Amino acid sequence: MEFTTLAQALLARATGNAGITFVESEQRERQVSYAELLQRALGVLGFLQRQGVKPGEELILCTDNSLGFVDAFWACMLGGIVPVPLAAPSSREQRRRILTVLGLLRQPTLLTGRSQREKMAAYAASENQEPLLRAARTLLLEDIPAGQPSGSPHTTAAHDIALIQFSSGSTGQPKGVVLTHQNLLSNIRSIQQSARLSSSDSTLSWMPLTHDMGLIGFHLLPLVAGMRQHLLPPELFVRKPLLWLQAASRSRATALGSPNFGYRHLLEALQRSSLRDCDLSAVRLIFNGAEPISPQLCEQFQQALAPHGLRPNAIFPVYGLAEAALAVAFAEPAAALQVIHLQRDALGVGSAARQLDCAAANALSLVSVGQPLESSNVRIADADGRLLPDGSVGQLQISGEGVTAGYYAHPALLREGFTADGWLNTGDLAVSLDSLYIVGREKDTIIVNGQNFHAHDLERLCESLPGLAPGRVACVRIPSTADGSDSLAVFLHWRRPLAECLPLLLQVRDAVMEGAGVEVHAIIPLPLLPKTSSGKLQRFALRDAWLRGDYTQTLAELQAIARASELPKPEPLSEMQRMLKTLCSEVLRGREIGLNDNLIDCGADSLALASIALAIDERYPNVMTVEDFLEYPTIAALAPFLERRCGNLLGKGAAPVLRGTEAS
Repeated sequence: MEFTTLAQALLARATGNAGITFVESEQRERQVSYAELLQRALGVLGFLQRQGVKPGEELILCTDNSLGFVDAFWACMLGGIVPVPLAAPSSREQRRRILTVLGLLRQPTLLTGRSQREKMAAYAASENQEPLLRAARTLLLEDIPAGQPSGSPHTTAAHDIALIQFSSGSTGQPKGVVLTHQNLLSNIRSIQQSARLSSSDSTLSWMPLTHDMGLIGFHLLPLVAGMRQHLLPPELFVRKPLLWLQAASRSRATALGSPNFGYRHLLEALQRSSLRDCDLSAVRLIFNGAEPISPQLCEQFQQALAPHGLRPNAIFPVYGLAEAALAVAFAEPAAALQVIHLQRDALGVGSAARQLDCAAANALSLVSVGQPLESSNVRIADADGRLLPDGSVGQLQISGEGVTAGYYAHPALLREGFTADGWLNTGDLAVSLDSLYIVGREKDTIIVNGQNFHAHDLERLCESLPGLAPGRVACVRIPSTADGSDSLAVFLHWRRPLAECLPLLLQVRDAVMEGAGVEVHAIIPLPLLPKTSSGKLQRFALRDAWLRGDYTQTLAELQAIARASELPKPEPLSEMQRMLKTLCSEVLRGREIGLNDNLIDCGADSLALASIALAIDERYPNVMTVEDFLEYPTIAALAPFLERRCGNLLGKGAAPVLRGTEAS
């Protein structure tokens, strides 16, 4: 069925039997048919219209309540209001980002929850940004009563703005990608065709609805196609990753999706706990995108889940970006991964790609993302815009019905990245060898756990420290030895003895973690940072030296200095303390954690804390949640808390089930 707007799609699908299953916990799900969704959305539209929100105005959707988000999103589609999805303000960076976007929009309304509104108000006060927050109309989800009178739908056209998707996860200036109904529907139809999806398929996703893959790929697409869809909250996946596959087994979902870090998180959970009574034989596609695709990780995931019926070629490599609505190129469904191995130091723009044996020391393994979708045209060009022949590495440029016309409310960015003849430069380097391979980002973007961070912004966090200044810090993406995803290395200009820089190294690590939530893999002091004649940092030179192993000796010396500077701390440990130290060390990659060390200060981000909580839950079920780390952030504080909780459960006759070494 052909639609020209998303509102038409919802009206048509409301006559069928399909709908959304919201997975709320291991035992609790909520079913909402598309017919019920239409009525709920009309009620929210009535509320918005009575509050004065008009067609064409922007509505920032800022909530971690999936049902509330979906209701409000479709209210926007029906009322001609432009939704702007943003992550709920659970961190300082997310709060800063919301205020920045508020300042970019023309007539914004903020729709959020009461607790999120309080966090935003406190942050705005601390940053002297209260006028900016007060200038925007703020509405609370809790103030929308059930059974609202329906609003009046507004007629929209194919070329009207349907959605503004701000670039996700970056600490830099956010850019609002303008997507029309035509952009979205054209891309959705192409995805459905290339992935061979039909109304008999069903999807299940844990990805945030504020992310283009979560919203467009796993909510809008199944609705437009008349498919059943299942939505699992991201925080629930982080705490209990195996629930993703258990829910897929129960629902007989045929299409799943995740970036690399989700596969890693699940495989780590599988090492600690078995996956019982899970049948994945219905799953035919697992979309793998949003991060560079690791062939090793795909193979590990496939092997780990083969005993549970996962088909041999279920992993489905894809490539896309927000500026293309979502997808640009897809591999062939159910085909084996197509992997090539290219000479790592011959991948500059204009270079002819040189294939190597997979065992070669200088080989970079790349997974094919297949062929362009019908809604996308692709070409590869050099730095001057000249087209390159097949087999040459170059800038990947795209055009087509699914591609945005530009960026919102920012004249300087409106056509940034577009060529004179209207093609968009994606910022990615690629090579075409019978199919498309993505080599990497042309600029210094660092992708950690599916989020993008700009090098110069991370450097800015470090430069605020005493003793550091602009030009004396370089943040560089380096490959993880585990699966080829990005890690962060920080290089410092330092000419004094190494032993004197240890306090600064700790400050740098903490500044990056606190400011951006990124764990620093390594910090390397150098007497001189490489620069061009005009003074620009040459980050690629630092990365190349890292890959050659030039800094191995420096890192070894720093470790020796750090060990020598530590006073011996003999401390008798309880069984609970020993267990916690072991778990924390495993999750934090072997880092030694003292009893009074703050786990967050030691580099535990939200994913690491969730992994620790999950491991604790497997040994002592139902005694803690991730939120308990806020009150008990050290092993010294957490151990007695857990002992008390276990004692309380025993007193109530609900003894924890000990597993693993504790059970023996």
